[in-house]
This record gives sequence, C-alpha cells and structure tokens, in this order.
Amino acid sequence: MLTSEDRQYLLELEEAIRKKDLSAMIAWAVFWTVEHPEELLSPRQADRVVEYYGLGVQNGDALSCLNLGALYYTGVIVEQDFSKAVGLYQMAARLAEEEEEDSIAALALSNLGYCYYYGRDIPVDYAKAYHCFLYSALKFHDVTSYYKAGDMYRYGNYVGKDEDIAFLFYQKAEEALDEENDPEHIAADVYKRLGECRLYGIGTQKSPFLARAYLHRSEQEYKQKVLRNDPFAPGLLVKVQSLLNEVENEIYKRKDR
Repeated sequence: MLTSEDRQYLLELEEAIRKKDLSAMIAWAVFWTVEHPEELLSPRQADRVVEYYGLGVQNGDALSCLNLGALYYTGVIVEQDFSKAVGLYQMAARLAEEEEEDSIAALALSNLGYCYYYGRDIPVDYAKAYHCFLYSALKFHDVTSYYKAGDMYRYGNYVGKDEDIAFLFYQKAEEALDEENDPEHIAADVYKRLGECRLYGIGTQKSPFLARAYLHRSEQEYKQKVLRNDPFAPGLLVKVQSLLNEVENEIYKRKDR
C-alpha cells in the first residue's frame, strides 16, 4: 500500500516528467517495477514503464537496460523474450562497468549468468555462466553470483564437482548478505542452500538443527518474495517446506534413538 510520502514523490516525478526529464521517467518506472512490484499496474501504466525504460536504453542508461531486461526475462508487463533479456543484460553490464556503477554491473552479470546457465533462448553454456558468476562474485561480492558459483561446484557443471568449495561459496554468499538492504529477498536462496548443506552433509558436517534454522529463515524470505509477485517463489517455497518436513523427521528419529 502506498504511503502519503509515496504519493507525494509520484506527484513530484509526474511534474518532472511533464518537463521531459528522463531521470524522472526512469525513477517513475523503477518505483513501480523495483520498489513496489506488488502494486498492480493499469495497461497505461505498464506501457509507460516500457516506454520510459526504452528511452533510458536509447540514451545509454545502464539501470534501464538492466530493469527492462529483467521484465523480458520474467515476462512481467511485457511478453517473455529471453533473447531481448540477454541483449539488454549484456548492454547493462558493459555500460555499468564503463560508468563504475558496480551494483548494476554485478546484477547484470549475475542475470546474464542465469541465461547461460539455464539456456534461456540460447544454448546452455556453462563456461560463460561460470565466468559471469565468478567475475561478479570476486570483483563485486555479489551474493547471487557467490551462490550460483557454488552451485556449479556442487553439481560439477563446467568445473569439477567439489562440495567443499560449493559450501565455501555459500558461506561467502551469507557473509555478503545485507539483510537490511535486501528488497529482492535474495537471502531466501542463500539460506535454502545452507540448509540443504547442513541437512545432507554437503561440504560440511550434517546438523539437522542448523538445517532447520536456515530453512525456517529461507521459508520466511520466500513468503516475502511471493508477496512481491516473484514468479519463481511459490515453487521454491513449496520445496523449502518439503525440506523442513524432512528435517523434522530427521530430528524426530534422533530423539527416538
């Protein structure tokens, strides 16, 4: 629900937009798609979002490239188009590095890594995915890139399978988390992986009690992602809840011994 401060901010943006202020147009689009994605947009508002981000792309704005790419990747507001998403992520990464906009560069590289990792309208390319994730993790300390690099070691994609290194990358992701500034609730994905490691003994000792603690935190974060209309969150929430049931069964067995 929008606050009075939000409404005042929107009025100020609308005034600047009437004066053809591109930065205000981009800020308006960011307000609806990043800061308040839970709000349902009218068709006219959705068209304005795409129009304003498009103008930003034409003018070499890295954030517009990143956010418009994300809309095409998820199919939110626009028809899903992974090819357009890849092109926009590549542009965002290049522009952001040139302008030393580290947070944008990190997210663009991470998102691009996802496209290569899962083969979103392009052939699966684990080598390119690995280099995107590793570069973004080591240079920008990007949380998502840390845990995705960990996934590659966990499953042996491109690199040799090494669960110890996977667990280390998951720990680095946890260290890089800033839960006070995590609007996307990335913590959900980090805690899920750490919970799995503690449940199954992946790269570390088994500990169902630590697993339960991590998975409970992951569950709460995924619930927040569901409220933000994250298209992938409902399925992942169900998975975490299934893992929690598995943990509880394991703890019950231990008490029975």
